[in-house]
Amino acid sequence: MERAYDVVVYGGGFRGVGTACFLASSGKRVLIVEPRPSPGWEAGWCLNLELGRARSAFGDEFSSRLETVGGMRGGRMDAPITEITLAKMLKEKNVELLHYVNLVGVRRSERSVVSLILTGKSGQFEVGSRAFADASENGILLRMNGAELVKPVSDKSAYSFLMAFADDTARLPAKISAGGREMLLKKGIWKGEVQIDFLCESGGVAAARGMMPDVLRVLRAEVPALKNAMVATAANAVLPLERWSLPGRKSSARITGFDNLFASGPWHEPVFSFEDRSGLIADRIGIGERVGTEVSKALKSLSGKKIEGDVASITHPPDEKADVVVCGGGTAGALAAIASARNGVDTLLVEASTCLGGIGTGGAIHVYYHGAKGGLQDEVDERVEELTPLFSGGKSVVGFQPEVKKVVLQRLCDEAGVRTIFEALVCGVETEPLPSDLPAKGTDAPTRRVRSVILADTEWQRRCAADVIVDCTGDGDVAALAGADYTFGRSTDSLAHAYSQPAGFLADDGLSLYNFDAGYCDPTDPWDLSRARREGILTYLRDKYDEKNRLLYIAPIIGLRNSRQIVGDYRLSLFDEIACAEFPDVVAYSYSHLDDHALDYENESDEVMLWVWGLGNWRTLIGSEMPYRTLLPKSVEGMLVACRAISMDNDAHYQLRMQRDMQRLGEVAGVAAAIAVKNKTTPRGIDVGRLQKKLYETGALSNPEGGYHCETWKPKELFVKKLGRPLASSTSPIVRMIAESSVAGGNTPARLESGDPKERFSAAVELALAGRQEAFPELLRCVEERSNVKTNGPVHRQIDAWKFAIALLGMAGRKEAVPQIEKILDDKTADFRALTLAVRALGRIGVRSSASVIEKLLKRKDIPSIITLQVSYGGITPVTEDALWKLELAAAEALHALGTNRRDLVEKYLDDPRGYVRRCAQWLADKLARESTRGMVLR
Repeated sequence: MERAYDVVVYGGGFRGVGTACFLASSGKRVLIVEPRPSPGWEAGWCLNLELGRARSAFGDEFSSRLETVGGMRGGRMDAPITEITLAKMLKEKNVELLHYVNLVGVRRSERSVVSLILTGKSGQFEVGSRAFADASENGILLRMNGAELVKPVSDKSAYSFLMAFADDTARLPAKISAGGREMLLKKGIWKGEVQIDFLCESGGVAAARGMMPDVLRVLRAEVPALKNAMVATAANAVLPLERWSLPGRKSSARITGFDNLFASGPWHEPVFSFEDRSGLIADRIGIGERVGTEVSKALKSLSGKKIEGDVASITHPPDEKADVVVCGGGTAGALAAIASARNGVDTLLVEASTCLGGIGTGGAIHVYYHGAKGGLQDEVDERVEELTPLFSGGKSVVGFQPEVKKVVLQRLCDEAGVRTIFEALVCGVETEPLPSDLPAKGTDAPTRRVRSVILADTEWQRRCAADVIVDCTGDGDVAALAGADYTFGRSTDSLAHAYSQPAGFLADDGLSLYNFDAGYCDPTDPWDLSRARREGILTYLRDKYDEKNRLLYIAPIIGLRNSRQIVGDYRLSLFDEIACAEFPDVVAYSYSHLDDHALDYENESDEVMLWVWGLGNWRTLIGSEMPYRTLLPKSVEGMLVACRAISMDNDAHYQLRMQRDMQRLGEVAGVAAAIAVKNKTTPRGIDVGRLQKKLYETGALSNPEGGYHCETWKPKELFVKKLGRPLASSTSPIVRMIAESSVAGGNTPARLESGDPKERFSAAVELALAGRQEAFPELLRCVEERSNVKTNGPVHRQIDAWKFAIALLGMAGRKEAVPQIEKILDDKTADFRALTLAVRALGRIGVRSSASVIEKLLKRKDIPSIITLQVSYGGITPVTEDALWKLELAAAEALHALGTNRRDLVEKYLDDPRGYVRRCAQWLADKLARESTRGMVLR
């Protein structure tokens, strides 16, 4: 998409917000670039919740809105309501947001900055503008343009957390001291809520979290009101108390030597301290507005013409070296780093957020869902359980306490000697070619070896060389940068899983959570991630907040489920999971059900649709052993992939993605990386038997005498156990094979004569899956009569039998069904699912005259295209989405198969503001182009 801005503000704290809102209010197109996904992070992330007296137009408006919705009392704010209110105001003012990136350089001419060079999950890109304002805490944009700023002499900072269920807060002391540590206590705006601030001399957020247990022990002993209170939430970052300065710069925002570079820095604001930060936010908003005034005046003389420039000011501190670099400190990555370091190798852990643990901690899904216990994760869970009473105060917690797990994982890393860098992204990979005697050995051998990664944090870029790189980014970012092959999303349309924006809330007896699908996004695109983050936060928008509907926190980590799936030495399939496959290189065990969050099975693969609609098996547990080969990218050496991006197809991913699965993979990768380093080989070259022995010693594997194949991890409800017989490998689709077995061993044909419509339909489904011709007259009758029979399975995964019959008739290419299916497209009462199924079925059957019926449908203005997304936990109103784009792309694909060129249906979405829609449209455009070049010429 083409993006042209009047002003780009780098830094989304309240100074940056003030600048951006002033400029946007005067009609300027403004972008805020803020690495943290939280505009106004001083409040939302650092829990600095005293607004102070507003001294500006935006400050007045912000204060008024907070009070109106119940988010501020007595000058104190509620953090989640602050985030929600800011998100709404910024959207209303058309201020665009870009998160999940770091600044690595600038392009500039003699007197102008031309563009910022940013890096995100898919590498580097540029953002241009007429003017730029640096509102960062460390003046990084100014320093990249040659300004000489003075760094603070210390790293002093304030750290905050909130407690709930406090007793008698009227007698709360304002300050206590113990062990040389000073703590400030402040009543929150809700009943029983208390905020605690304490001073950190150095070490940032990791050190602050490490101090929390000792602080809590003092509070429980010294403050009666907090004896039984519960830690409700803790800050995602420390608030710096020392600041960068720009010598000689006190008031003017324009930077000497540049026509279009301005600053809204900490040197503009009054001095504040740990004890007194009451006016910090109001002051910052006011400063931002004043800078906006200067920028607005300067824009009148700045040309909008594009200027060529040279890349400059990408800083390179000395290179680093580690034996193992783990990229991503989430569910898998934290355990990978601990396991690697415990096995005696120098380990560096790089994490994009500000905490370890990923979705289970920062992502607020603090509950396990299926998956096999065992290994290092059991030790983590034991440590979490031991520390939880100190944090919970005897109150209940759904699952595990997320703040405790953050502390435990950090402690385990520190104890093992792991070096950790937070708020850092991998922005590049350095590889070297491997010797090859191709084509004699074919093309399966790796062609390149990874030698180092380039990291970008909030200060600079740095190169880090390593013997082994472990990709735990969740999306296979490092593997993709290294050139590994991968697939993306569903095989039918390239759509990734729906995302969640979880949050915590206060139940009657403790801590609970909301988990629901907030929409779709492209997890590899920072622009689309930023859009999804804002829309996710706005799902919590209410007219008024009170004790019952307020939140404790909004998860700082967005809930992503899949994107890339790396192509590795072995690719796990849904067949493997249904058949509970065993492998000689087994390194872990996994089970769950086919937990896809998409409810549009009409757009899933045939096997997923048949497994869920045809056999009613959505809740049925499946699982398999995990082979080591799935962690090895086929074309890349020196790397392991240990996250949800491992080598499996999208259908298999629906089962193998749970937190216990990822924790197991992390331990496997950490141990394997250490073995490779010690033996001076690559992960592909290690003795897998030695890896298995190590994993057996930690409890991650069982039964070495039996090749580590065992029954102990398998739940009794596992599909193959209920089936009562093994499923041999087969080239036919797994569901068809199961149906054939069922028909061969039962009286299915006779059931077609039953007087029970559901019995007849079930028999027809089984016969259709087995390819038996007698099934199709019954399925066609089902469509004709619009039977109200439902398919099997849980209610929220059922469908009207006649709609599923459409899909089965389409799969079988039954031309006699075309007239009835075409009638559906003319039926104004047919719902969106029926219309999509009919369009896809007609495309598969291939009667060219059906094209005119599809074209007629596309002209309708009343297609019922609003769909409802899934709610998993917490009883919240479901999100809806207009899915017309899905139907139009499906129609373009069907029309292509019928010989009609409607590329325009695809092209209209190539510039859609939603990144996931653009990706799906591009995928289809490429697919149609490939088919055309193979001789399927459009007419």
